[in-house]
Amino acid sequence: MGTSLLLANKLISSPTGAATFNEKCNLLVSDGISEYSFEVILENSTAFDVLKKKFDVEYTESEYGVFIIGIKTPYDWINQDSEHFWMWFINGELAEVSADYYYAQKGDNITFKYLSSEESMAYFE
Repeated sequence: MGTSLLLANKLISSPTGAATFNEKCNLLVSDGISEYSFEVILENSTAFDVLKKKFDVEYTESEYGVFIIGIKTPYDWINQDSEHFWMWFINGELAEVSADYYYAQKGDNITFKYLSSEESMAYFE
């Protein structure tokens, strides 16, 4: 495994620990109604890169990384609003860093879910 960095007070894998060409991860995007699943080839990719390989993404950037505002599914843009937002998970666990700070590994299950404020609270209990 590669080295790790402390960035924005969070520990992340460095690019040296990232997957190489022809290694794959799984991407799942759930908009609350439909789910879209893909196997994605990694090329030193962050979780955010993996998402952008399959979807158009609207986002903002900050010192803490990207914040996803919307993802264009095959049917429509699904954007955050005052009661819903996008959260992301790595191998079933709520991610502790922004998706652009996590380098995907071979076999990772990367999930982006559109959740209500109420649904998201379950992950913080």
